[in-house]
Amino acid sequence: MTKRSGKAWFKFKLFGLPWEARVYPSNHKALDHGDTLAFCDHEKRLMGFSDALTPEQQRTAFVHELQHAIEDHSDVDYEQKVSPDVADRLTDQVARSWLYVIRECPEILSFLRAE
Repeated sequence: MTKRSGKAWFKFKLFGLPWEARVYPSNHKALDHGDTLAFCDHEKRLMGFSDALTPEQQRTAFVHELQHAIEDHSDVDYEQKVSPDVADRLTDQVARSWLYVIRECPEILSFLRAE
């Protein structure tokens, strides 16, 4: 396996496949030399995040990139109907909605886990 740049943050499984989240210096080439705060590489199953993000920004960036991975797996492509900027905002809205459900609705999580 190729050595990855950045610092390992954590690993997780999504749809039964291993993924990795890594943190990069804010000016790293993986982050377009500072033009991007986070990214999702579907082929490598890798998410990258700027080290300049606050803890809350890390959470919202993570759920945003997670939503991109879910969309890719589900063949959702907002860009077919709207511009890339609008598509990214749609992803952000859905991702933040999931974050709020996870944070504020433990009853839903318990129900889905059959607890």
